[in-house]
Amino acid sequence: MQLHHVAVAIGPDGLQPAGRSALVDFYGEVFGWREITGLARPDRLVLAISPSQYLTIRNGDEPMRGSGSEHFGVALPTRVALEALHERARRYSERDPHVEIGALESSGGLHVFRVRYGLPVSVEVMYLEPDVKP
Repeated sequence: MQLHHVAVAIGPDGLQPAGRSALVDFYGEVFGWREITGLARPDRLVLAISPSQYLTIRNGDEPMRGSGSEHFGVALPTRVALEALHERARRYSERDPHVEIGALESSGGLHVFRVRYGLPVSVEVMYLEPDVKP
Protein backbone atom coordinates (compact mmCIF):
# COMPACT_ATOMS: atom_id res chain seq x y z
CA MET A 1 0.00 0.00 0.00
CA GLN A 2 1.20 3.48 -0.77
CA LEU A 3 -0.13 6.89 0.15
CA HIS A 4 -1.78 8.38 -2.93
CA HIS A 5 -2.53 11.99 -2.04
CA VAL A 6 -3.00 14.57 0.68
CA ALA A 7 -5.65 17.30 0.48
CA VAL A 8 -5.67 20.51 2.48
CA ALA A 9 -7.93 23.57 2.54
CA ILE A 10 -6.59 27.09 2.71
CA GLY A 11 -8.57 30.34 2.94
CA PRO A 12 -11.17 31.33 0.35
CA ASP A 13 -8.76 33.60 -1.54
CA GLY A 14 -5.58 31.57 -1.10
CA LEU A 15 -5.44 30.46 -4.71
CA GLN A 16 -5.74 33.88 -6.31
CA PRO A 17 -2.96 34.25 -8.93
CA ALA A 18 -0.31 35.64 -6.54
CA GLY A 19 -0.97 32.98 -3.88
CA ARG A 20 -1.06 30.16 -6.41
CA SER A 21 2.17 31.38 -7.99
CA ALA A 22 3.91 31.60 -4.60
CA LEU A 23 2.90 28.02 -3.69
CA VAL A 24 4.02 26.65 -7.07
CA ASP A 25 7.31 28.53 -6.78
CA PHE A 26 8.14 27.42 -3.23
CA TYR A 27 7.17 23.76 -3.55
CA GLY A 28 8.74 23.60 -7.00
CA GLU A 29 12.07 25.17 -6.02
CA VAL A 30 12.46 23.49 -2.64
CA PHE A 31 10.85 20.07 -3.21
CA GLY A 32 10.82 19.74 -6.99
CA TRP A 33 7.03 19.31 -7.02
CA ARG A 34 5.30 20.49 -10.19
CA GLU A 35 1.76 21.63 -10.84
CA ILE A 36 -0.48 19.16 -12.64
CA THR A 37 -2.04 21.76 -14.90
CA GLY A 38 -4.62 19.35 -16.33
CA LEU A 39 -6.21 19.14 -12.86
CA ALA A 40 -6.05 22.87 -12.15
CA ARG A 41 -9.22 24.77 -11.30
CA PRO A 42 -9.63 28.30 -9.94
CA ASP A 43 -10.24 26.82 -6.47
CA ARG A 44 -7.79 23.89 -6.73
CA LEU A 45 -4.04 23.48 -7.14
CA VAL A 46 -2.56 20.00 -7.54
CA LEU A 47 1.16 19.44 -7.11
CA ALA A 48 2.80 16.20 -8.26
CA ILE A 49 5.04 14.72 -5.56
CA SER A 50 5.82 11.65 -7.68
CA PRO A 51 4.15 10.02 -10.69
CA SER A 52 1.57 8.41 -8.39
CA GLN A 53 1.40 10.83 -5.45
CA TYR A 54 0.14 14.39 -5.23
CA LEU A 55 -0.87 17.22 -2.95
CA THR A 56 -4.23 18.91 -3.50
CA ILE A 57 -4.66 22.43 -2.18
CA ARG A 58 -8.19 23.85 -2.26
CA ASN A 59 -9.79 27.11 -1.37
CA GLY A 60 -12.22 26.70 1.48
CA ASP A 61 -14.67 28.94 3.29
CA GLU A 62 -12.49 28.38 6.34
CA PRO A 63 -8.86 27.28 6.20
CA MET A 64 -7.92 24.12 8.06
CA ARG A 65 -6.80 24.85 11.61
CA GLY A 66 -4.74 22.85 14.01
CA SER A 67 -2.50 22.97 17.01
CA GLY A 68 0.70 23.31 14.99
CA SER A 69 1.72 19.67 15.05
CA GLU A 70 -0.28 18.67 11.95
CA HIS A 71 1.94 17.50 9.12
CA PHE A 72 2.44 14.92 6.43
CA GLY A 73 5.75 13.18 5.93
CA VAL A 74 7.98 12.55 2.96
CA ALA A 75 11.01 10.28 3.01
CA LEU A 76 14.20 10.90 1.09
CA PRO A 77 16.56 8.16 -0.10
CA THR A 78 19.76 9.58 1.42
CA ARG A 79 20.92 11.87 4.18
CA VAL A 80 22.71 13.98 1.55
CA ALA A 81 19.35 14.55 -0.21
CA LEU A 82 17.77 15.50 3.13
CA GLU A 83 20.51 17.99 3.91
CA ALA A 84 20.29 19.49 0.41
CA LEU A 85 16.51 19.97 0.72
CA HIS A 86 16.95 21.55 4.15
CA GLU A 87 19.49 23.96 2.65
CA ARG A 88 17.15 24.87 -0.24
CA ALA A 89 14.37 25.61 2.25
CA ARG A 90 16.74 27.65 4.42
CA ARG A 91 17.90 29.71 1.43
CA TYR A 92 14.28 30.28 0.34
CA SER A 93 13.45 31.47 3.87
CA GLU A 94 16.10 34.17 3.55
CA ARG A 95 14.03 35.88 0.86
CA ASP A 96 10.54 34.98 2.08
CA PRO A 97 9.78 35.41 5.80
CA HIS A 98 6.64 33.25 5.49
CA VAL A 99 8.75 30.08 5.36
CA GLU A 100 8.77 28.30 8.72
CA ILE A 101 11.66 25.87 8.91
CA GLY A 102 12.82 23.76 11.80
CA ALA A 103 16.29 22.60 12.62
CA LEU A 104 17.59 19.38 11.16
CA GLU A 105 17.50 16.88 14.01
CA SER A 106 18.97 13.40 14.29
CA SER A 107 18.23 10.63 16.76
CA GLY A 108 18.72 6.88 16.57
CA GLY A 109 19.20 6.82 12.81
CA LEU A 110 16.27 9.12 12.06
CA HIS A 111 17.14 12.49 10.50
CA VAL A 112 14.25 14.93 10.18
CA PHE A 113 13.06 18.52 9.92
CA ARG A 114 9.75 20.26 9.27
CA VAL A 115 8.98 23.11 6.92
CA ARG A 116 5.74 24.99 6.38
CA TYR A 117 4.81 27.47 3.70
CA GLY A 118 1.35 28.72 2.77
CA LEU A 119 -0.44 25.65 4.11
CA PRO A 120 -2.13 24.80 7.42
CA VAL A 121 0.15 21.76 7.77
CA SER A 122 3.90 21.25 7.71
CA VAL A 123 5.85 18.85 5.58
CA GLU A 124 8.02 16.58 7.70
CA VAL A 125 11.06 15.61 5.66
CA MET A 126 12.97 12.58 6.85
CA TYR A 127 15.69 10.08 6.12
CA LEU A 128 15.79 6.81 8.05
CA GLU A 129 19.11 4.99 7.98
CA PRO A 130 18.79 1.54 6.36
CA ASP A 131 19.78 -0.45 9.44
CA VAL A 132 17.02 1.16 11.56
CA LYS A 133 13.82 -0.86 11.76
CA PRO A 134 10.63 1.18 11.26
